[in-house]
Amino acid sequence: MRNNLLRTTILIATAVSILSIEAFASPGPTLQARSTLAVERFLRTELFFGLSKPDGSEVTDEEWIQFLDDLVSPAFPKGYTILLAEGRYQDSGGRTIAEKSRVLVILYPKNKKLESRRKIDMIRASYIKRFDQEAVIRMDLPGSVDVSFN
Repeated sequence: MRNNLLRTTILIATAVSILSIEAFASPGPTLQARSTLAVERFLRTELFFGLSKPDGSEVTDEEWIQFLDDLVSPAFPKGYTILLAEGRYQDSGGRTIAEKSRVLVILYPKNKKLESRRKIDMIRASYIKRFDQEAVIRMDLPGSVDVSFN
């Protein structure tokens, strides 16, 4: 059951990530214009949070926002992106189950890789404990990308 969820989620995430990477890799400014932009090397990690709780209830919007305020924002104060999503998996009876979810996209400087990844692991562990989850899927994109904020 979880393997099917993981496989489906990874396929969806890969498609989204490829589109995102293509956006980063788009031609954009000319080479001459690029040389004047302040560009940094960043890594990208995506976390997939299921919102269904074992008791049949769901993580509420208020609980999600509190989780972000308590843990994610302090860990990554310069920002992150939240995507609304729906995960799907096949249960042991062959039924397709849909689950509301959130995808957290974090870009962090390559030179802060170890520190950032420790924070990401802390976020995952805290969500699992707080909302009685089996897992939070983590996907680290290979390589780094050039990012400019101007």
